[in-house]
Amino acid sequence: MSETKTPIGLFSLKVKENGGAEITVPTDLLQLSLTANSLHVSGHDSSTAPPPWGAALHIAETISPRKYEVKAGSGTYYNPKNKGPTWSATTGEITLETVDFKNELVKGSFTFTARDGTNRENTAELSGTFSLGN
Repeated sequence: MSETKTPIGLFSLKVKENGGAEITVPTDLLQLSLTANSLHVSGHDSSTAPPPWGAALHIAETISPRKYEVKAGSGTYYNPKNKGPTWSATTGEITLETVDFKNELVKGSFTFTARDGTNRENTAELSGTFSLGN
């Protein structure tokens, strides 16, 4: 069983809040936890106020190279830059291209919509890629 560690690799994240311009989020704070039945990967900007600007992806089912639907309550989220509470994912998709349990490597892409729980009018469209290993 893999615990959350500081991996090496890339977590590329683009975000568009409330229909505004697309922004690339610098992600120097990375996490990876990989088991046969769950995956957690994240990328955040450590220079921003807590919670740090960025996103996390979570899958709680058998892990293999394929597409996974992101649903509300899945644990996938977005932290806006210096804006307070986390925005939860409502819809989207995570695609795993490579999964290597022995070497703790995972590669894939994602798109999802997140909504502010305190102001339902605020939404964000997120997309990106990741290639991480412990």
